[in-house]
Amino acid sequence: MLCAVIAEMGVLVCPDTGPGHIASALGVPVVSIFMVKSEIVPRWHPYGARHRVVTTDHWVCPKRCVKETCARFDCLEEFDPGEVVRAAREMVDA
Repeated sequence: MLCAVIAEMGVLVCPDTGPGHIASALGVPVVSIFMVKSEIVPRWHPYGARHRVVTTDHWVCPKRCVKETCARFDCLEEFDPGEVVRAAREMVDA
């Protein structure tokens, strides 16, 4: 059912999770939010040309977080919502 719902979307905005990869496989544009700097964006971003990655490159976690062990994800508060919206609009307009 998730695949059917994603297939009908104009763009999917999500963290770096499985649904982003499903959308990419289905040809649905993806805006993928990568939270902590320890992630290797070139390795884990959705496959294909129809994706944009939004990160918090400007912010340095004082705890040197690793996604798998982070308890708080303070970095989520550092995202510019406007940047996410702009990326989604670019994907829809492309």
